Amino acid sequence: MSTTYIFTDDYFENDTSHNNLTNYIPDQDILSCETKPLEPAAALILCLINAAIFLLAIPGNLLVGCVISSSINALTPSDMYLFHLTIADGLMALTIPFSATAMIQGWIFEDFMCKLISFVFDVNFYTSIIFLVCISVDRYLVIVHARETYKHRKRMCSWILCAAVWGLGLALAAPSFFHQVSKISNDSEILIFVYCCCYFCLVPIFF
Repeated sequence: MSTTYIFTDDYFENDTSHNNLTNYIPDQDILSCETKPLEPAAALILCLINAAIFLLAIPGNLLVGCVISSSINALTPSDMYLFHLTIADGLMALTIPFSATAMIQGWIFEDFMCKLISFVFDVNFYTSIIFLVCISVDRYLVIVHARETYKHRKRMCSWILCAAVWGLGLALAAPSFFHQVSKISNDSEILIFVYCCCYFCLVPIFF
């Protein structure tokens, strides 16, 4: 014995449990990227800072990479770390145009692109820091423990260490690819202050 249910139009009009996908408005507090642009003044200042970083980072890292790769002599561990550092910095700089566009027009790309850009940025951010640490440690060992370091410095170990750094960067950035939440904030002054501090503190390190 089967039972047949007949639903009238009044049932669907009064039913609020179903989702109307055509009128769906995403919650901006749980999206991966901000959907609203910044204030015009804040967007202009931050875009100028991002443009300066982009114009300095791309040619600078390309130049350093070309110089290191064209070297006739065998690369030292520090040169290898520096070469990988230029790759990480260059890839991280390629994400700047997306951030600048989001500041002016809001995030106009797909949600997957937001997670992908965040993932690429985080990977190269972490690897850049770790490679800077590797360069510092290598320089310390060469200067302070020159004899012991000369015996144990091998290119194969440096390649393995570089691969481990990239693997660690991928592991640390993996959460940003699968889950990235950003809430809308109107604290434009704080954001500008952070950008200015990062810009004027980090630029002298690389140049």
